[in-house]
Amino acid sequence: MFRRLVVAVALLVAAVLPASAQSFPVTVKHAYGETVIEKVPKRIVTWGWGNHDALLALGVVPVAMPFSTYGGGENGLHPWVEERLKELGAETPVQLSDTSEIPFEQIAAQKPDVIIAVFSGISAEDYQRLNQIRRPWPSRTRRGARRGRT
Repeated sequence: MFRRLVVAVALLVAAVLPASAQSFPVTVKHAYGETVIEKVPKRIVTWGWGNHDALLALGVVPVAMPFSTYGGGENGLHPWVEERLKELGAETPVQLSDTSEIPFEQIAAQKPDVIIAVFSGISAEDYQRLNQIRRPWPSRTRRGARRGRT
C-alpha cells in the first residue's frame, strides 16, 4: 500500500515540481474534477495518511502536515520522518491537529500554493472548503472518499 502511495504522490508531484521540460499551468484530473496549478508550488500542505512521507522521499518538505499520533513519537513524527528532515537540513513543518475533521483554519494559515490530500478521504464538501483556501489535490477516484459524505 505504501509503495502505491509513494508512486501515486510521486507522479502527482512530478507533474508540478520543477523540471527542465515542464511548463505551467499544469492540470491534474481527480475525483472532484480538475486542479490547475498555475506555477511551481513553493508552499505545499499535506493532509491525509502518508502524503508527507512520499513528498519527503522525493526531497520536498511540506510547510505543514498532520501530527502523527499513531506510531509517531511525542513530537508527532515517525522516526523515518525525523531522519529525512535531518538529511534534508529542514526544520519540522507545522503540524496540523490530529482530529477526525480537517483543520481548515490551520491549513489556511499556512497560505499554501497547493494542498495534497491523496488518500485523505475528503468528501466533495471538504474539497469545496479546501478549494476556497487553495487548490486541493485529492485522490484520482472517489474510492477514498468518506462514506456517506459524497
